[in-house]
Amino acid sequence: MRYALFGAPVLFPTGVAMAFERMTYGLVYGLSRWQGVIALYRCLVAAMLAGRIVWGIAQMAFLGITSEGFTWRMFLMGAFLNAIPGIVIQRILIPAVVVALNRTGLVRFKQPQVSAQRMNGQRTA
Repeated sequence: MRYALFGAPVLFPTGVAMAFERMTYGLVYGLSRWQGVIALYRCLVAAMLAGRIVWGIAQMAFLGITSEGFTWRMFLMGAFLNAIPGIVIQRILIPAVVVALNRTGLVRFKQPQVSAQRMNGQRTA
């Protein structure tokens, strides 16, 4: 959508690498077992770090194909320094949206599994 509106980022290699990054966000976030807001933040940070690592690997592969190369400085600038506004927005908006969805009942925080013995009031040793 951003490319259609503004013409940025360039579809290859940046746009394709960003698609892999977003896929990793969803995979890590979807496979996690967060149970509250603190765990949600931990999961979000893990997903963001994993996504940026995958973005760097994809950029390295794509820029290796075009023989431009991809340096550590390019990785740090693209994955972290230039991405600070997006990181801040994600750290604020995603938990706010998930908490709002939890309150409406559309998405529930996952509850820890309770054993049958604990449900019956029995203690486990």
